[in-house]
Amino acid sequence: MDFNDVKVGEFYAHDHVKDENTTETVVMLIKDITQGKAWGKDSNIAVTESMDLTNWKFELIYTNEWIPEFIERKATPGEIKLFKQERAKVEHIYPWQKKLLGDLWLDY
Repeated sequence: MDFNDVKVGEFYAHDHVKDENTTETVVMLIKDITQGKAWGKDSNIAVTESMDLTNWKFELIYTNEWIPEFIERKATPGEIKLFKQERAKVEHIYPWQKKLLGDLWLDY
């Protein structure tokens, strides 16, 4: 997908086939597009609210920043509906780092 076509307020997705029985999907709501550094070079950065699905099962919703290479396609209507349903259940969304660090994450 051409990153120039990515719009704030729209939903996009990235799929990863982990093994023959497992597909992981990240559904992203674009909140902002900024400039930043990715792997030491200047890059566009999509600031998002993101939802992880494994075989269409909800896993987690979080904030994150994605580089253009990870935005593969527009999200499907079903993915958008599930995102909105799960997002409505969460008052505060934490960064993806909290997913990795758990209780070690310090809120500032």
